[in-house]
Amino acid sequence: MQGNDIMRGGLKIGYIESNHIFNHEGKKIGYVSGNMIFDHMAKKIAYLEGEFVYTVASSLKKVRIEDEIMNINAGLLSDVMRVAIKFFFGD
Repeated sequence: MQGNDIMRGGLKIGYIESNHIFNHEGKKIGYVSGNMIFDHMAKKIAYLEGEFVYTVASSLKKVRIEDEIMNINAGLLSDVMRVAIKFFFGD
């Protein structure tokens, strides 16, 4: 992260505006609300509960939050925003 920009290898791959996440072209790809992550069409794709992330795609999957965010260097961002960045952009 550099300010609100999501960076990878020195290149801007997206950015955050409030609780919304955009790709580098400015297209909204998702957002967070509370402990939940939604795609650009407001479909819930994951939520955080305790120390776990639960995906809600075709089947419920449970992963430790720290495993999801360990490669996301994002300063003061919340865990839910870090997990969302991982979901939308990978490591």
